Amino acid sequence: MSEYVYESGMSTQRRKQRRTAITLMLTLLLLFGAFWWAWAYIRVGDEVGAEDGNTGPVSEDGCIDAKNVTFNVYNATPRPGLAKSAADALTAAGFTVGAVANDPERKQLPGNAEIRFGADGEPYALSFRDDYAQVVSMTPDERTGTTVDVVLGDTFQGWGPFPPTGPCGDQATAPTSNPAPGTTASSDGD
Repeated sequence: MSEYVYESGMSTQRRKQRRTAITLMLTLLLLFGAFWWAWAYIRVGDEVGAEDGNTGPVSEDGCIDAKNVTFNVYNATPRPGLAKSAADALTAAGFTVGAVANDPERKQLPGNAEIRFGADGEPYALSFRDDYAQVVSMTPDERTGTTVDVVLGDTFQGWGPFPPTGPCGDQATAPTSNPAPGTTASSDGD
């Protein structure tokens, strides 16, 4: 027998279990703190928007103008460059354009153009059709947000003339008529 007696208060296995439990508790506490901070940050952001009266892209007098939302322009035809030229015409008329590509739903669209929108985007889609006198069919979908999709069909030759002023009385930034889109070739097929 040895002359030295090792008397430890805890076994090695017990120390490892204790260290694991402490590490787990600290990790959970850190995650809880991060979620708490994020929740508080989100709530403060919502309160600030409500105090400013910022409830969405509606003008101060309550006028709804399609130029206040983002339009995605999609090509549902085999004609290359159609979406880009139509998006350029919308941008020139003062609209905000987001995505420009081939139709993600890959639908065959025999008509002029189709507008796809969610519940929040419906007033803006109607403003585009009615206030800017565009010949389009309306298709509601389940999206959230105010983004509106414009899908160009087989008979699309260009946008109709945009009025000199929008529904809210603002001046148009483009000429009152838009020529038919060119047939600029592009390698991406939009």
